[in-house]
Amino acid sequence: MHFHIAYHAYLERYPTKLLALYHALHDGVTGGVLAYGLRLPSTRELAGLYGLSRGTVNQVYEMLASEGYLQCRTGSGTYVAFRKEEQGGAGAARPEASYRLSAWGERLESASPRGRMVPRLAVDFDCFAPDLDAFPREAWNRCLYAAVRELTVSGAGRGECPPQGYGPLREGIARYLRRARGIAVEAEHIAVTGGSMQALALLAQLLVEPGEPAVAETPGYA
Repeated sequence: MHFHIAYHAYLERYPTKLLALYHALHDGVTGGVLAYGLRLPSTRELAGLYGLSRGTVNQVYEMLASEGYLQCRTGSGTYVAFRKEEQGGAGAARPEASYRLSAWGERLESASPRGRMVPRLAVDFDCFAPDLDAFPREAWNRCLYAAVRELTVSGAGRGECPPQGYGPLREGIARYLRRARGIAVEAEHIAVTGGSMQALALLAQLLVEPGEPAVAETPGYA
Protein backbone atom coordinates (compact mmCIF):
# COMPACT_ATOMS: atom_id res chain seq x y z
CA MET A 1 0.00 0.00 0.00
CA HIS A 2 1.42 3.40 -0.98
CA PHE A 3 0.38 5.37 2.10
CA HIS A 4 2.71 6.95 4.61
CA ILE A 5 2.45 9.32 7.58
CA ALA A 6 5.11 10.14 10.16
CA TYR A 7 3.45 7.93 12.78
CA HIS A 8 6.65 6.58 14.35
CA ALA A 9 8.10 10.08 14.75
CA TYR A 10 4.92 11.17 16.55
CA LEU A 11 5.06 8.05 18.73
CA GLU A 12 8.25 9.47 20.27
CA ARG A 13 6.45 12.72 21.16
CA TYR A 14 3.11 11.49 22.49
CA PRO A 15 2.43 9.04 25.34
CA THR A 16 -0.12 6.81 23.57
CA LYS A 17 -0.51 5.24 20.14
CA LEU A 18 -3.91 6.88 19.81
CA LEU A 19 -2.52 10.39 20.28
CA ALA A 20 0.45 9.68 18.01
CA LEU A 21 -1.85 8.51 15.20
CA TYR A 22 -4.27 11.39 15.77
CA HIS A 23 -1.59 14.06 15.50
CA ALA A 24 0.18 12.37 12.60
CA LEU A 25 -3.04 12.30 10.57
CA HIS A 26 -4.15 15.75 11.76
CA ASP A 27 -0.87 17.40 10.80
CA GLY A 28 -0.77 15.49 7.52
CA VAL A 29 -4.23 16.80 6.62
CA THR A 30 -3.75 20.40 7.78
CA GLY A 31 -0.25 20.55 6.28
CA GLY A 32 -1.47 19.46 2.86
CA VAL A 33 0.45 16.18 2.82
CA LEU A 34 -2.88 14.34 2.72
CA ALA A 35 -4.76 16.24 0.03
CA TYR A 36 -8.45 17.09 0.00
CA GLY A 37 -10.53 14.20 -1.34
CA LEU A 38 -7.85 11.56 -0.70
CA ARG A 39 -9.30 8.19 0.28
CA LEU A 40 -7.59 6.94 3.45
CA PRO A 41 -6.89 3.27 4.13
CA SER A 42 -9.60 1.25 5.84
CA THR A 43 -9.30 0.80 9.58
CA ARG A 44 -8.09 -2.77 9.04
CA GLU A 45 -5.44 -1.67 6.52
CA LEU A 46 -4.15 1.23 8.61
CA ALA A 47 -4.08 -0.90 11.76
CA GLY A 48 -2.03 -3.55 9.96
CA LEU A 49 0.28 -0.94 8.45
CA TYR A 50 1.34 0.51 11.83
CA GLY A 51 0.70 -2.39 14.21
CA LEU A 52 -2.38 -0.84 15.83
CA SER A 53 -5.75 -2.17 16.92
CA ARG A 54 -8.74 -1.42 14.71
CA GLY A 55 -10.43 0.16 17.74
CA THR A 56 -7.65 2.76 17.99
CA VAL A 57 -7.88 3.60 14.29
CA ASN A 58 -11.68 3.79 14.47
CA GLN A 59 -11.50 6.20 17.40
CA VAL A 60 -8.98 8.45 15.64
CA TYR A 61 -11.04 8.50 12.44
CA GLU A 62 -14.14 9.42 14.46
CA MET A 63 -12.29 12.20 16.31
CA LEU A 64 -10.99 13.75 13.08
CA ALA A 65 -14.39 13.38 11.40
CA SER A 66 -16.11 15.15 14.31
CA GLU A 67 -13.64 18.04 13.89
CA GLY A 68 -14.36 18.29 10.16
CA TYR A 69 -11.01 17.00 8.87
CA LEU A 70 -12.32 13.67 7.58
CA GLN A 71 -15.56 12.44 6.08
CA CYS A 72 -16.66 8.86 6.64
CA ARG A 73 -18.93 7.59 3.84
CA THR A 74 -20.76 4.37 4.60
CA GLY A 75 -19.86 1.69 2.09
CA SER A 76 -17.30 3.91 0.36
CA GLY A 77 -14.51 4.75 2.81
CA THR A 78 -12.94 7.62 4.72
CA TYR A 79 -11.86 10.74 2.82
CA VAL A 80 -9.94 13.93 3.64
CA ALA A 81 -12.51 16.73 3.95
CA PHE A 82 -10.12 19.62 4.73
CA ARG A 83 -9.03 22.07 2.03
CA LYS A 84 -5.70 23.62 2.98
CA GLU A 85 -6.07 26.48 0.49
CA GLU A 86 -9.28 27.61 2.18
CA GLN A 87 -7.30 28.27 5.34
CA GLY A 88 -4.97 30.76 3.63
CA GLY A 89 -1.88 28.55 3.75
CA ALA A 90 0.43 27.67 6.60
CA GLY A 91 1.36 31.28 7.30
CA ALA A 92 -2.21 32.57 7.56
CA ALA A 93 -3.22 34.42 10.67
CA ARG A 94 -5.17 32.42 13.22
CA PRO A 95 -8.92 33.10 12.87
CA GLU A 96 -10.61 35.21 15.49
CA ALA A 97 -12.64 33.44 18.14
CA SER A 98 -16.23 32.83 17.07
CA TYR A 99 -17.66 34.05 20.37
CA ARG A 100 -17.83 37.49 21.96
CA LEU A 101 -17.41 38.31 25.62
CA SER A 102 -20.01 40.08 27.71
CA ALA A 103 -19.22 43.55 29.04
CA TRP A 104 -18.31 41.91 32.34
CA GLY A 105 -15.99 39.49 30.52
CA GLU A 106 -14.32 42.35 28.61
CA ARG A 107 -13.74 44.26 31.85
CA LEU A 108 -12.25 41.12 33.37
CA GLU A 109 -9.97 40.59 30.35
CA SER A 110 -8.77 44.20 30.35
CA ALA A 111 -7.99 44.17 34.08
CA SER A 112 -4.46 43.45 35.25
CA PRO A 113 -3.78 39.78 36.12
CA ARG A 114 -3.43 40.60 39.82
CA GLY A 115 -6.66 42.56 39.77
CA ARG A 116 -8.85 39.80 38.35
CA MET A 117 -11.47 38.76 40.85
CA VAL A 118 -14.07 36.04 40.41
CA PRO A 119 -17.35 36.49 42.34
CA ARG A 120 -17.83 33.98 45.10
CA LEU A 121 -21.00 31.89 45.09
CA ALA A 122 -22.69 31.19 48.41
CA VAL A 123 -24.57 27.89 48.39
CA ASP A 124 -26.11 26.22 51.43
CA PHE A 125 -25.56 22.45 51.38
CA ASP A 126 -26.78 21.80 54.94
CA CYS A 127 -29.73 19.72 53.78
CA PHE A 128 -27.31 17.29 52.11
CA ALA A 129 -24.82 17.01 55.00
CA PRO A 130 -23.02 13.63 55.26
CA ASP A 131 -22.88 11.46 58.37
CA LEU A 132 -20.03 13.22 60.15
CA ASP A 133 -19.83 10.56 62.86
CA ALA A 134 -18.58 8.10 60.23
CA PHE A 135 -16.03 10.52 58.77
CA PRO A 136 -12.32 9.63 59.42
CA ARG A 137 -11.43 12.99 60.95
CA GLU A 138 -7.96 12.08 62.21
CA ALA A 139 -6.79 10.62 58.90
CA TRP A 140 -8.34 13.55 57.01
CA ASN A 141 -6.63 16.13 59.22
CA ARG A 142 -3.24 14.42 58.85
CA CYS A 143 -3.55 14.49 55.05
CA LEU A 144 -4.91 18.04 55.08
CA TYR A 145 -2.08 19.45 57.19
CA ALA A 146 0.53 17.57 55.15
CA ALA A 147 -0.91 19.04 51.95
CA VAL A 148 -0.98 22.55 53.41
CA ARG A 149 2.66 22.25 54.49
CA GLU A 150 3.65 21.06 51.02
CA LEU A 151 1.77 23.91 49.33
CA THR A 152 3.38 26.45 51.65
CA VAL A 153 6.86 25.15 50.88
CA SER A 154 6.19 25.07 47.13
CA GLY A 155 4.88 28.64 47.09
CA ALA A 156 1.26 27.89 46.23
CA GLY A 157 0.27 28.82 49.76
CA ARG A 158 1.78 32.30 49.40
CA GLY A 159 -0.70 33.53 46.81
CA GLU A 160 1.20 32.07 43.85
CA CYS A 161 -1.51 29.56 42.87
CA PRO A 162 -3.01 30.79 39.58
CA PRO A 163 -6.74 31.60 39.44
CA GLN A 164 -7.28 28.75 36.95
CA GLY A 165 -6.42 26.28 39.73
CA TYR A 166 -3.45 24.49 41.26
CA GLY A 167 -0.91 23.77 38.50
CA PRO A 168 -0.09 20.11 39.33
CA LEU A 169 -3.82 19.34 39.56
CA ARG A 170 -4.45 20.82 36.11
CA GLU A 171 -1.46 18.87 34.76
CA GLY A 172 -2.95 15.68 36.18
CA ILE A 173 -6.36 16.41 34.66
CA ALA A 174 -4.78 17.11 31.26
CA ARG A 175 -2.79 13.84 31.41
CA TYR A 176 -5.95 11.91 32.24
CA LEU A 177 -7.91 13.48 29.38
CA ARG A 178 -5.11 12.72 26.91
CA ARG A 179 -4.78 9.12 28.08
CA ALA A 180 -8.40 8.13 28.81
CA ARG A 181 -10.36 10.35 26.41
CA GLY A 182 -7.86 10.90 23.58
CA ILE A 183 -8.29 14.69 23.83
CA ALA A 184 -5.33 16.84 22.75
CA VAL A 185 -5.25 19.15 25.78
CA GLU A 186 -2.60 20.89 27.89
CA ALA A 187 -2.74 22.18 31.45
CA GLU A 188 -3.25 25.77 30.27
CA HIS A 189 -6.54 24.68 28.66
CA ILE A 190 -7.90 23.55 32.05
CA ALA A 191 -9.67 25.71 34.64
CA VAL A 192 -10.70 24.18 37.97
CA THR A 193 -13.94 25.45 39.53
CA GLY A 194 -15.76 24.72 42.75
CA GLY A 195 -18.33 22.65 40.87
CA SER A 196 -20.52 22.60 37.78
CA MET A 197 -22.73 25.40 39.10
CA GLN A 198 -19.78 27.77 39.43
CA ALA A 199 -18.51 26.76 36.00
CA LEU A 200 -21.89 27.49 34.39
CA ALA A 201 -22.16 30.81 36.26
CA LEU A 202 -18.71 31.92 35.08
CA LEU A 203 -19.45 30.95 31.48
CA ALA A 204 -22.75 32.83 31.60
CA GLN A 205 -21.04 35.92 33.01
CA LEU A 206 -18.30 35.75 30.38
CA LEU A 207 -20.50 35.19 27.34
CA VAL A 208 -24.01 36.53 28.05
CA GLU A 209 -25.11 40.11 28.67
CA PRO A 210 -27.80 40.76 31.29
CA GLY A 211 -31.21 40.42 29.65
CA GLU A 212 -29.96 38.47 26.62
CA PRO A 213 -31.77 35.22 25.78
CA ALA A 214 -29.96 31.92 26.32
CA VAL A 215 -30.80 28.26 25.82
CA ALA A 216 -30.56 25.96 28.84
CA GLU A 217 -31.29 22.32 29.60
CA THR A 218 -34.37 21.21 31.50
CA PRO A 219 -33.97 20.06 34.19
CA GLY A 220 -31.03 22.26 35.11
CA TYR A 221 -29.86 25.02 37.43
CA ALA A 222 -32.23 27.97 37.67
